[in-house]
Amino acid sequence: MRQILALPDGARISRYDGPASGPPVLFIGRNQFDADGVLRGYLLADLRRRGFDVLVYEAPNEVVHRWLHSRFTRVPFWPRRLMKGLLLLVQPGLWRHAMPASKRLYATMEFRRRSVAAAIISLGNAPMVVARSVGARIASSLADELGLKGLVCLGYPFKHPNHENEPDRYAHLAGLRTPCLILQGEADAYGGVEIADVYALSPSIQLEFVPGDHAMRLPKSEMRTLCDQIAEFAARLI
Repeated sequence: MRQILALPDGARISRYDGPASGPPVLFIGRNQFDADGVLRGYLLADLRRRGFDVLVYEAPNEVVHRWLHSRFTRVPFWPRRLMKGLLLLVQPGLWRHAMPASKRLYATMEFRRRSVAAAIISLGNAPMVVARSVGARIASSLADELGLKGLVCLGYPFKHPNHENEPDRYAHLAGLRTPCLILQGEADAYGGVEIADVYALSPSIQLEFVPGDHAMRLPKSEMRTLCDQIAEFAARLI
């Protein structure tokens, strides 16, 4: 990916696989960005092949992680930790983003929502957004306010399996005006096949289920079907 826009808070927007002439699609991932390597890579490559200009929002801690990881992929664990620490010492602008307190801040909904909003506004024309897990929660809360062309949510986190009910996760979905496609795992611990009967969803939301759980580790045939669904939804909007 190639950086195209660095944001004041340390986040950035990158372009996947170079410039493209098609309509822009912005991907917003989950907090555990490393957990979605296969899904993310397959999806971004598929959108790019279909002609979309694929952009990726990266939170500050993700920017630092990728910058460091790309330099030490083949180094054993402990030498890698030492070398990363030394490298960060000579890059103080990155060091502050790697501190534990900063990582905790970047994981909060307040920071992520503010950062994502600034990223979308910086693009000028609001794009269509494809968002994963907490990224979908953030994007859906901003969609009407920022005038997104459309929104695809992959594994929406309706309810944390270890927490009590939290209406702020889903209450806004009842009045959402932005065209939205939610692709949800049938056995997703954050909301499976039961969600259609449990949560009030706006008429602008199209809900579809895919095999599997929140991890969305799908076989290639199902991954292609998921990408087809996203592409068909996007084609109707942009």
